[in-house]
Amino acid sequence: MLSEEQFLELKEVLSTIDAYIPEHQAGYIWDMYTKIAGDHGGRPCMCGSAGKYWKAAVDTLRKYVNDNG
Repeated sequence: MLSEEQFLELKEVLSTIDAYIPEHQAGYIWDMYTKIAGDHGGRPCMCGSAGKYWKAAVDTLRKYVNDNG
């Protein structure tokens, strides 16, 4: 699904994410999530109430990296 270059970039970006997603990475994270998960819903805001959506996105991406790395 991802090229090797895209996969390595995703892995690198995920390694920099801890409890919070840097705002400048939000678009990238959501775009990769929609590409991998096939979920084409709108991107949530960066407020605390949307945290569950961002956590689900990051968890999905981490699982993808772990399963394919």
